Amino acid sequence: PAPVVPARGMKPVARSARKSLKVERVFSDAKVKPFDQIEWERRTAEITDDSGKSIFKQESIEVPKSWSPLATKIAVSKYFYGDIAHGTDPHKGGRENSVKQLVHRVTRTITDCGIKDGYFADAKSAQVFYDDLTWLCVNQYGAFNSPVWFNVGLYHEYGVANRKDVGVEPMVRGLSFCKNNAKASAILALELTRVADINAVVVILEKYISDGSDAGEILVVKLVHRTKFAKSREPLLIKACRFMRGNSMAGKILAMGIYEMGDVEKCVQAYGRLAGHPAAHKVMAWGAFKKLSALKAMSLFGKAYFSMSSQQAEVEAILKEARQRYEWILQEVLGEDPSVTPEPEPPKTEPPKTEAPKKETPKKEAPKK
Repeated sequence: PAPVVPARGMKPVARSARKSLKVERVFSDAKVKPFDQIEWERRTAEITDDSGKSIFKQESIEVPKSWSPLATKIAVSKYFYGDIAHGTDPHKGGRENSVKQLVHRVTRTITDCGIKDGYFADAKSAQVFYDDLTWLCVNQYGAFNSPVWFNVGLYHEYGVANRKDVGVEPMVRGLSFCKNNAKASAILALELTRVADINAVVVILEKYISDGSDAGEILVVKLVHRTKFAKSREPLLIKACRFMRGNSMAGKILAMGIYEMGDVEKCVQAYGRLAGHPAAHKVMAWGAFKKLSALKAMSLFGKAYFSMSSQQAEVEAILKEARQRYEWILQEVLGEDPSVTPEPEPPKTEPPKTEAPKKETPKKEAPKK
């Protein structure tokens, strides 16, 4: 990487010397660039399902020689940007093929933003900051959360303005091959939450993902969070109830999302569809019980109506557990703030409607005399 020079027209912002940082070198070597301080090698990163069938493969990728095979698989399959089908130039939509590219686009972007905002006392401090941060990442002494590796530097280094341009279909196809591979499914589900609208998320839950898996939890959290800020999408939560089974956490999170709407009709609808999920079924029953008249509640619950009040503590415990898991996945896995309205989804474009060709009815000949 070149010395510190702000990219894409970034201009340093004046900041008083008192607030600017004088960074001293701690980890890196002033005479050797961080990437040149370690040995590198070419490997193949491949993920297979339980039957040994390959579901992800990228050949001739460059990684530090000290990295484990697992670290290589995670970095390459999960964090490398781009599509293998488009080559190896990420500036043209191709896929990154070196850990150097991955680490550099993140540390370079963070450093350049620091320069732009006037955080560094001088150019030397900025260079030391970049070198030390790069050294820490490439030597695995420190790492960022997934959203940083997913997004930081895509515009700054490659000019990618909208990550939703990445195709959904290849990832959905990948899910069909790794239903029994929990880690691979979770990786694909996480990436799908960034590029698929929530209508597609419900379809994916129906066809490809078990609600009892980590991938199922990730998709349901995304669905609940999006629906909170898009009331017109609330029917999708009710639709997703059909796919909840057993005693999965995804089912509890979904029930929590519907319960917190405060809509008794939605609780009644979900109650009928969540019979296969005992905990979620109880949450919906409690939500309906609190707001229905006694007559309607007795009609819905039958004899169980008379014991409903004793379930309050159990339901509150389920809701608390679901809320904690929901917030953890939302913040730590998806990198979203529960209190911040997510960006609106792009409008769906409908294909032009084409009229079916009219069938010509054969003319009936007059009977011969």
